[in-house]
Parts: sequence; C-alpha cells; structure tokens
Amino acid sequence: WLDVHAARMTTQIADVECLDFCAYDITAFNHKTRAQIPIYWSLAKQATRIPIGRVVRMSDFKHLMIHASACLAIYRKSFLDSVGFRFSSLKLGEDLTFTMTLWPLARRFYLLNSPFYHYRRGQACSAVSNLTAGVASRAADEAQIKMMETLLRLYVDVYKQNYDEDVQGLFRGRMLADILYYAEQSAAVRDWLREKGWRGFDFDRITADDVGERGFFVRLEKMKSRLREREVSACGLGPCTLRDRFRLKVRKIEKLRERSEHDIYIITGQLNSTTNEPIDSWNLFQWMQNNGVPSRYVIWRRHPLCRELESKGSLKDVIVLEGDGVGDYEFVDRCRDVLIRARTVVQENAALNSEVRVWLKNLTDCAYVFLQHGVFYTWFTPVAGKTLSLFNYVNVASERERDFILTRTPEEVGLKAKDFVIGGLPRWDAVVDVSGAEKYVLVMLTWRMSLGISEERLVGSAYYQRLRHLLSKGNVGRLAESGVKVVLATHHHLAARIRELDFGSGVTIADTQEISTWIRKAKMLVTDFSSVSIDFLFQNKPTVYWMLDADDLLLDRANTDDGGKVMSAKQETAQLYNQVYREEDVLSLIEHYAANGFQLEPEKKAIAESFFANKKDVCRHVYESIEAAIKRDAEKEG
Repeated sequence: WLDVHAARMTTQIADVECLDFCAYDITAFNHKTRAQIPIYWSLAKQATRIPIGRVVRMSDFKHLMIHASACLAIYRKSFLDSVGFRFSSLKLGEDLTFTMTLWPLARRFYLLNSPFYHYRRGQACSAVSNLTAGVASRAADEAQIKMMETLLRLYVDVYKQNYDEDVQGLFRGRMLADILYYAEQSAAVRDWLREKGWRGFDFDRITADDVGERGFFVRLEKMKSRLREREVSACGLGPCTLRDRFRLKVRKIEKLRERSEHDIYIITGQLNSTTNEPIDSWNLFQWMQNNGVPSRYVIWRRHPLCRELESKGSLKDVIVLEGDGVGDYEFVDRCRDVLIRARTVVQENAALNSEVRVWLKNLTDCAYVFLQHGVFYTWFTPVAGKTLSLFNYVNVASERERDFILTRTPEEVGLKAKDFVIGGLPRWDAVVDVSGAEKYVLVMLTWRMSLGISEERLVGSAYYQRLRHLLSKGNVGRLAESGVKVVLATHHHLAARIRELDFGSGVTIADTQEISTWIRKAKMLVTDFSSVSIDFLFQNKPTVYWMLDADDLLLDRANTDDGGKVMSAKQETAQLYNQVYREEDVLSLIEHYAANGFQLEPEKKAIAESFFANKKDVCRHVYESIEAAIKRDAEKEG
C-alpha cells in the first residue's frame, strides 16, 4: 500500500523541479502478523553515500543499489513516451528490467528519503513466492534464467556501450544481489552463471568498495570459489578447477598436433568490444578465403559484425564465441579442432585469457602474431609493451615503425628485432579516398583524461573548454567561409558521454560505426593522438596533432592513463608534423590546407611515406611476411 501523502509530495517536487521521475523509500511487513521485516535495500541505508534530497542524474552516482520495484517511483508520462519503453513479458524480473532501463535515461530525478511504499511479504500465492529461489521447479529455474538473460543483454548492449564505468558498476552491484540470491539456491542458475553470466556481468571486476554491504562481497567470493571448483568427472581427478580442465585440454591438443598437418590460419577479431570495427582482421580473413589459404575467423557473438553475418547467412568458416574469451577458456573449447591444425593465430586485439595467450606463444610449430594497430597502438609503457612481448611476432608497416616502437619500449619488456614482421595493416586495402568535392574535416579525439571521471570534472577541464572554443559558432562559421564542414568523432568508449555535451554550433557528431566512413570521406584530420591519424597519413591527407590538454591542471601527472599519455603524445607527434597547442593554430592550418586543395607538403608527405613499406596489396604482404618469418625461424632451429 502507498502512503496517503505520496502522490501529493512526489507530484509537487516533480512539477517544481521538472523531473522525469521522483523515487521514494520502502518498508516491508509480514502478510499475517503485520510485523516489520528488514529489507536489504532502502534509501535510508544509503543516505550517506548518495545525494538524497536534490535533483540528480545517473552520472552523479558512484554507489547506488537500485531497487527492482517500479512501484518505488512516480514517472512523468511524457518521459515514458519519449523513450518508448514499457514492461516486458517476463514472468520474473520485469520490474528490474523496467527500472534499470529507465533510470540512466532520465535527465533529472530526485530521491526522496520517505518510506511511502509498504511492501507485503509472505503470501504463498504470489508470483514472487512461486518463482523465486527456494522453490525447486523447472518453471522457477526457467523464469530466473530468462530474467538474467534479459538483464545480461541490457548490460552488454546498453550499459557497456553507452555509460561510463561508474554507471556500469551500479548495474553490476544491483545484479549481484539477485544473482547471489538465486545462484545460492539453484544448480541451474549456477550452471548458467558459470558458463555465461559471471563473465558477461564482469563480476570479477567487483571489489569490496563497489558493494554497499560487506556481506554481499563475502558471499560473492564464496560463490566464485564454488563455481570454479565444480566436480568434473571427466577429469578423473576428483574436484577439478577450470584451470585444471584447460591444462588437460591443451595437453590433448598438443599430442594431436604431433600427428596433424599445420595448415590453418586462425584470425581473431574484436573479442571484448562491440564498438571497435574489426577492419584489419576481417580484411585479412577475406583475403585468405579468396586466395585459398585455409583459415577460420573467431568473433564475439555480441559484435554487430556477427549479427550482420548471421543475417546474411555468411558464417562459413566463422567460429562464434558467446563470451569475450578474456575471463575463461572458451576460445580453446570452441577452436579445439582448428588449434590441432593451426599454423598461425593472428590476433587483432589482445582480448584473450592471459593463460591462453602464454600457451599460444609457446605452442610448438604455431606462430602467434599480433596485428599491430599502427605506431600509436601502445603508449609504450611497461604494461602495454608486455602485451606486445606475449606474441611471437608483431606486425608493423615498415622498418621505421619497428624502430619507432623499439626505441620507446622499456628495456624490461624485452622485445627484439626478430619479433617483428613487416607487412602493414590489412585495413589499408580498404582505405580509399572518397572525399569528393565537399571539404569535410574530421575532429577525432581520444579524450585521454576523461575515462572514469565525473562529468563536472570533464566539463571543467581545459580539454573540454578548448574543444568548445574550437567548435564555437564563430569558429565553425569562420571555417564555413572557406567551405569547410566539421565532423566530430570520439573514442568509441566515450561516444555516449560526448553526446550528452551540447556544443550548440551545428557540428556533425559521428557515430562510432561511421568513423571508418569518415576516414575515407574527410579531407583532413584534427586529433590529439588518435590511431586514426595513421589512416590519414597513409592516404597523404593532412593531419593536425593538437595538444589541447598539454597544460590541463585537472590531469593527474603521475597517472599513466592521463598525464603520462599526454607527455607520450607530445614526444611522438613531435617527430611527425603539424604539432600545435593553440586553437588559433588549428584553425589557421585548416584554412591553409583548404586554400591549397588539402595537398600535403612534400617534406611532410615524405615523413608519412616512411612509415609505410607497402601501400597496396597489404593483406598479401602481411601473409607473405608471416610465412617468411616462420620459414626463417624454422631454418634457424634446423
């Protein structure tokens, strides 16, 4: 039942503050005795950690246990209509799906620390009682797993693609309560959690600080041990962990490899991102398919490319992973038959279980190759450099690029000249200038220091303020006089955040999936240090490296993830060309190139050319370079 004051107070606040919704607190009572029942969730319990009593949005929170019930808020109908979302047909979890979908979409809401909702517990006939844990039935298991599948899709397809780490953490923390509740009671739920849910919800990323109540974290650690120590009779060793099973499997694969021909290329695309385009790996795989090279492509089911291939019925020689391969050994399970015959494993990103990667590097008669993403792949820190050292070979575009990496890699990483093959990047076979007559300039920024920080800090940074100034109506109008149109793109992890910031100047904001189109369509690039600049250099299109955050006081200079990256960017771009600091210099260079048909000066063109040993038939060069490296090492061992 709802408190008599609830409607009046919530609608008053909602109207005065122009809210999308107003939430309030909850109490629970026994159906028969009317006695109060403690409830694990309440605003009162969280009052010291969340901003109760003022207008907020999801980006204000680092900790908030969102309750499942949709009855704990009054929603503005126009808000519900604008997002077009209604209750799902789930038998269980329809409330939580509704709430978790809507709360992050709200522009303004309010948390009212008043227990207006009084929740009746203990009725045997209720749907919750019949479908929640403790009631052993197939219907209960199916309802629980279907609910979790729905929420997992929401987390992967919406939260991970559109919200920052803080908001993702809210989802994980909220799911933790339900997952533990059901998994502690149901073997079916534990099986689902072991095979898919644990990895999918990123539960390994949860720390004690992320969880409101210490008891939840203790239960989480117990569940982790319980899942990893499942009895596996096939091992013949009693209790057998996932790691034990992995080691048994790879021993069998190694024995079968001794009697098998090694002739198959295994190529992995983007396994832990749904926004990165797998241009390099997919181009290489298609070239191999067209040229009769036995090959298999490994892709993450959640990636848009996989959905596109499925819709076209084009999954020939494609192996689909349900997970991303980072937290478990699914890659080995799914690729077992081709690993027996693998001549080479080529990886576009380093998203595999670290133990699997170490095994691949040491696997006899199988080359492990990293399809290196241009000279800007790594910031050349010890951590990033060690990623390169986990591979037998690292593919680069030229000797200059190889030297560029070697001279900036810390000594402890231990990279050697023999670790490199010079073949280029397969994406360059697909990079064709289609710019035409229109003068588009792409502004592509990585927002180095914005990951994991609040919107207030981001908006207050010199980085953001300088970008706002560059893209002001006056400056955009000034460029328009030269016929220049500006397109803004951001690093894929930050696309959602940049869309929340209103530049108010009419600049086109490109979706992440459109970036490859703008690489071909734009005549010029302005960037802080994006690897997209490699694609512009390859096409001899002018590039401006704008050090807009070089003296930003909000940067943590001791942190490699922001201040260190700025210093590295300054060092690397100084060896290229057009490194500038002031917005006026950016504008002047755009006008200069626009007036000269966007032609790159000969001396700058020579710098770009020196990074590319091959500018056509790159896929063939990659393949031939890998084969030559394998042959060379085999002769040395012989």
